[in-house]
Amino acid sequence: MATERPASIINQLRELWSKGGQLIEGLAVSRGVPSSYEHLLTSLKTVLQDTGDMVHMLHNQRLPVHRVPPEVLIRIFSFVKISVDDPDSAHPAPVRWTITVHDDRKLHPLLLVCRKWRDLALNTPLLWSHVMVVPGMSDDYLARSASVPLTVYISGAISLSTTRLLASGGMIITQETSPSSFYQSLKSIGKIHSRIRVLHINFADSINISWIAGFVATLGAHQLEECSIRFPSERSRLDGGFQRHVSRPRLTLFSGGWGNSGGEKLRSLHLASVPFLPSNRFPALTTLSLSNATIIASVYGGSRVPRWGLQDLVDFLSGSPRLEELYIRNVDLELRDLPFSGTTRVTLGCLRQLVLDVPLHTHISAVQRAFSIIGYPGHCHVLLTTFSASQPDDIVAQLLTTLPCTDSYTRLRIRAVEDEHTTLHFVPASGNGSLSMCLRVTDQPYARTVPFNPQRELRALFDRAYPWCCAVEELWLELAEDDYYYGLRCVLGRFPSLRRLVVSQPCYVSPGGWYAHIAEALHLLHPARNGTVACPALDTLCINIPAYCKDVEAVKQVLLSRARSHPVRRLVVGYNSMLEWDVLEEVFSLEELVEEFVCEELPPARRDTVLADWLLSIPQVFEEGGFHADWPKRGSDASMW
Repeated sequence: MATERPASIINQLRELWSKGGQLIEGLAVSRGVPSSYEHLLTSLKTVLQDTGDMVHMLHNQRLPVHRVPPEVLIRIFSFVKISVDDPDSAHPAPVRWTITVHDDRKLHPLLLVCRKWRDLALNTPLLWSHVMVVPGMSDDYLARSASVPLTVYISGAISLSTTRLLASGGMIITQETSPSSFYQSLKSIGKIHSRIRVLHINFADSINISWIAGFVATLGAHQLEECSIRFPSERSRLDGGFQRHVSRPRLTLFSGGWGNSGGEKLRSLHLASVPFLPSNRFPALTTLSLSNATIIASVYGGSRVPRWGLQDLVDFLSGSPRLEELYIRNVDLELRDLPFSGTTRVTLGCLRQLVLDVPLHTHISAVQRAFSIIGYPGHCHVLLTTFSASQPDDIVAQLLTTLPCTDSYTRLRIRAVEDEHTTLHFVPASGNGSLSMCLRVTDQPYARTVPFNPQRELRALFDRAYPWCCAVEELWLELAEDDYYYGLRCVLGRFPSLRRLVVSQPCYVSPGGWYAHIAEALHLLHPARNGTVACPALDTLCINIPAYCKDVEAVKQVLLSRARSHPVRRLVVGYNSMLEWDVLEEVFSLEELVEEFVCEELPPARRDTVLADWLLSIPQVFEEGGFHADWPKRGSDASMW
């Protein structure tokens, strides 16, 4: 009945209407015989129910209210596609990658459900805009995307896998993928080069890597906007054909494009373990990532691939004057000599973020070499990660003097928590740009498996007061739960010019943990008997009061002890909404001990909340000119931290 046409339904409605009228007339002339009257009522009820079903069916066919609209169904289809896990797994975490790659092959079962679903899926090109290059891929498959822009993903795991097939009789056999079939698939992709906007090439092994080198060298990509290329690691062996395509340290990519240059619209380029640099000029490039390009990685199969030098890097960067983000990870810059003619330097005037992750066996020399060839504006944010040293020996001071910054760093944010590197975040007096350092102190500089120890790192980094400590006027602290007492005592006595201090207590305390009472940690701020005091210029104190706090006596004693000789003029308190009433009463009583008092309830904190960001939720704190709210929020911008 559900497949009947509207005209047939209307004819049946006429018949039911006529039959219903006859039954009503029969009820009118009935003489009240019970058996006859009941039969007429039952028949009329059945006719009316059938009439209602017919009206409902006609309503659905003419006005499909209860049917899923095509645009909603297409949206549901899009969730069937499975995103490819970690298409750029070789790239460091700070690298932003906003493009998601999906496997369109997961849509195939939808084509078998019904004709409507099949027609809808095949006539929606956007559903097929992500292409996984597989052996034997036909042009008909690519035709499903019509003329929409494409995201293409090429992986060695897909190209040369073993396929399980079901033979007659239920026996499972295996069929090995033909390399020539994969080569034909690459040729099919080359035919539609003008539609490719995003290209991922991820090869964990070296089989047929020469085809990939030839593919990216000859692909026409004048519309390409995002590109990620990962070559085999140093443990792999390249086939001999690779040497035919890569005989120099620089290789022209996308030469089959319009004007034989290619990449004119490329905005993002990620190269991992790639032994060459592109010789192209990418004028629109804004994001560049180079990772795992070490000398060891350039040796394959017993033959050395020509190694690019710093001059090659300078020439390449010079072709991308609009570069805004530059990531250099595990690249042995200190071993790549410049020509004897002198030092060549490139200035990237638009650079906003520079991330330098040097190999573990290098320290200051790698940073010095990087900043000897790369110039950047004053508003650029610099992140140095990760330094590992058994003897710090003023490593922070060495890094500060290495960087080309004319202003002294007056603002400092310290993050030292479990399972993370100790991070120092500096902002100069001008407020333009910033410098972040991820430091790790260990007895084994080359070992990555040594557990983190924030307390040990803070003691090593602040074993004495360095000249750069004297310039710091604003300090934000986020310390490990189990090391709060020792952490504060390691740090507070090293900043004689400190005027603004932000102390962030843990929002949550682990059951059975070793969290020390804040009173012992803040006791260092009390004046000593000989009149000396830590942070003598302290003017503003900011502290959060978590729900587990039973009193604020520690803060009160700091204010009282410094009232005569070194008074705290301004107190900022953020309290948890679950704080007990008597503790909250003590919090508000602190207003009598300072000239200016700011107290606000904090929003609920999630487990992934960055602790030191609690102060940013109290806007009136920053109305005073000396305090600034322009810290990069690590919770919202993971690329910087």
